[in-house]
Amino acid sequence: MRDLVERARADSRVLALWLQGSFATGRADRYSDVDAHLLTGHDDDDAFRSEAQIWLDSVRPMVHCTSMFDGRMLHGVTDEGMRVDLWMHAGETHEAAGSAVKILLDPAGRVSARAAAPARADAGGLARHLNEFWRIFAMLPVVIGRDERVKGVVGSALAADALAEALVYGGSGSRNAGVKRLNEFIPDTWREELEEALLDAGSARVDIANTQLRLAALMQQHGRAVAARHAVEYPEAFEAAAVRYVRADLERLDVSVDRGLLDRLAPRDH
Repeated sequence: MRDLVERARADSRVLALWLQGSFATGRADRYSDVDAHLLTGHDDDDAFRSEAQIWLDSVRPMVHCTSMFDGRMLHGVTDEGMRVDLWMHAGETHEAAGSAVKILLDPAGRVSARAAAPARADAGGLARHLNEFWRIFAMLPVVIGRDERVKGVVGSALAADALAEALVYGGSGSRNAGVKRLNEFIPDTWREELEEALLDAGSARVDIANTQLRLAALMQQHGRAVAARHAVEYPEAFEAAAVRYVRADLERLDVSVDRGLLDRLAPRDH
């Protein structure tokens, strides 16, 4: 951080510099991203953003940089593997909203911190995760039938991610940390069940099928309760259609899946 502060202090265009995210909350570990924000005047905004990659590279050598959000944020990866998000704001003052703000440089007191409103569960987000899970699961016969093993492994990972994000709503129902953190937001017993479902994930057709059948069973077991808790309509018809299609095609393809898993995954028409 010292190099970042010194570089900002040496640049007259930078009016203030602060941190948000885990480095501001004090929860950072060696794997955390640096979420840095700086303020420049309106007259310097365009020029600074056009030179942002050079500027960041002068703080620490970057091996990769990507401009995001219409040029308002630069994502960089240092030669030591650290990830840096540099957010660029323009104006004479700035109100920083977030769970925590740590001011690194602000000699004229231009930055004020506004506490974010208490996080509330995003019902729309939950609905998307529930539907996305069954969309991915319904493609299981495609990758099995075509013997697309790489795509099958990717599909298992995507299904596990959609399931995990839905199960988050069974815990706190909201995140106050980045998407690379999961353990603290999902009930322990559910996390253990999810980890167990992934233990034998592999690239063999039967492993891909069994893994996704285990994940689907977990969604059937917990998804409705999570949806009811947040007054979200569970995709009953989608689940039933996906399960019927997958069961029928796995039988037709004669894949030697775990019969117990297949029998456990019965359509639930309502």
